[in-house]
Amino acid sequence: MEGFKKAGGLAFKKKDFGEAVVQFSKAIELDEKNVTLYGNRSVAYLKNNKIDKAIEDAETCIKLQPEWAKGYVRKGNALLQKEDFGEAKMAYMEGMKQNPDANTEKQLQAGIRTADSKLQGAMSGMFAKVFDGMWTKLAMNPETKQYLSEPDTLAKLRQLEASGNPFGDPNLIRDPKISKCLSVLLGVNLQAPGGPGEEQPAGAGAQDMETEEPSPAPAQPKQPEPEPEPEPEMNEEEQKKKQIRQKADAEKAKGNAFYKKRKLVEALECYEKAIEIDPTNCMYLSNKASVYMEQKDYKKAIASLEEALKIGNAQNAAYKDKAKILTKTGKCYSKMQDYDKACECYERSLTEDYSDAADRLLRQTKEYVAKVAKKNYVDPEKSQEHMEKGRGFAKDKKWRDAIEQFTEAYKRDPKNFKALSNRAFVYQKIMDWNNALADCEKCMAMAPDFLKIYTRKVRIEMFLKRYHKALKAANTAIEKATEQKDKTDFMGLKREVMMAASMANASGEPDQRRLEEAQKDPDIRNIMTDPIIQQVLNQMKTDPAATQRALSDPSVASKLEMLIAAGILRTG
Repeated sequence: MEGFKKAGGLAFKKKDFGEAVVQFSKAIELDEKNVTLYGNRSVAYLKNNKIDKAIEDAETCIKLQPEWAKGYVRKGNALLQKEDFGEAKMAYMEGMKQNPDANTEKQLQAGIRTADSKLQGAMSGMFAKVFDGMWTKLAMNPETKQYLSEPDTLAKLRQLEASGNPFGDPNLIRDPKISKCLSVLLGVNLQAPGGPGEEQPAGAGAQDMETEEPSPAPAQPKQPEPEPEPEPEMNEEEQKKKQIRQKADAEKAKGNAFYKKRKLVEALECYEKAIEIDPTNCMYLSNKASVYMEQKDYKKAIASLEEALKIGNAQNAAYKDKAKILTKTGKCYSKMQDYDKACECYERSLTEDYSDAADRLLRQTKEYVAKVAKKNYVDPEKSQEHMEKGRGFAKDKKWRDAIEQFTEAYKRDPKNFKALSNRAFVYQKIMDWNNALADCEKCMAMAPDFLKIYTRKVRIEMFLKRYHKALKAANTAIEKATEQKDKTDFMGLKREVMMAASMANASGEPDQRRLEEAQKDPDIRNIMTDPIIQQVLNQMKTDPAATQRALSDPSVASKLEMLIAAGILRTG
């Protein structure tokens, strides 16, 4: 049962409330009379927004142990979330009758205050409708209309509207004019006989009524302070253990004071005295390890912590204490750069008792190890070795082996853009166009002046019949080329692209798939919305010579070529 309870608590701290419900349910199967388990599951259900189940578990708590005030807290909290504020308040008030401990009493009182606040808000919301169209209703009533011109009455009406509660201030309601206005707003007669303008019978005035001042309530005698409850009697062995613990804690307190003042030698002496007095307390050894850590003697710290954990297990120490010892051990291993053991300690700590600190340290350590491993993996010389192997496999048409080698070459040297170019070539050979294009784009971003990659890009796009993208790559290469031979080669490649596009355009009906693909391209959309291009396209419909005039402008010509390559503009 304890194992499932602990697992439920750990899941709850991790905010995995569904798993918490599962674990608490397993614990309940083994101990169906344990109110704490039902209370814990009630909270988990509530966090999962299963309000009715949360209420059901809370009521089970109350049924099993009516004097357990915490059960009423659970029920009240669930009812609050259900917005049944009246029932929630009653649950909290019932809990107050069960002699709750100080902490539970605070929770009950806070619940009562919250329920009262919600009830008051609900009432305010209900009364708010009374004031909808208030001034129009009063202005349309012949009798109340005249009150709106009286400054005193108008001020009281505004005060009433601001309060949000028509019955919140009895002094306002006693004013006959205000009472009449409320009658109009509520649609009921709130006035007693003798309203404004009517004569009151003799003796009905307030000055004629006999009044009796209420006598002040007698002062309550001050209650004597409750005497502290006597502690349960302890046998001789228990008294001896208590005295030992108090004496050892006194030495620990001295050690803590020295530790804060950075007097480590004195602190260590005090902790050792505490251990000598009470060798069964694992936390004194943990304190001793803290001193060793400050002295950067991590081996001694680890030895002390391992002994502490051994004692903690033997003495059934609290899970939280053992988790702290393991977290501290992990820090020592981390300082010694033994990150595998550090992670192992953090993981063991989390299984004992979850804490944000241990979780954060585990995550940070793993991230650091991965970063260092990646950095240490970089080796440009080995990258070139893998490049040679990759070329050999490519020559033998062992494409998969070649891909593995070029991939390893890139990992060994993330600046090796030629590894991407070669891998794109191999992907092209096995017709893996998406990966081939991805490598081309990455390579062009890394090395914009590496012209060979533009050739690969153009060939792939031509095969996919995305001639406008092939044309763009060819134009970019022409701009990047510094040697005349390279410019000439790419000019020839550009003509090849335009010829292929023209043949596709003249092959019959437009390729709808090709057109849809082109229209998704931002470059094509920008060209189509260019006012100059729109004007040229309109002129070309009626004036055949407009095409030649347009092509004489290099800027316009390049855009028209893109439309031709995309299949949107057909010539001839």
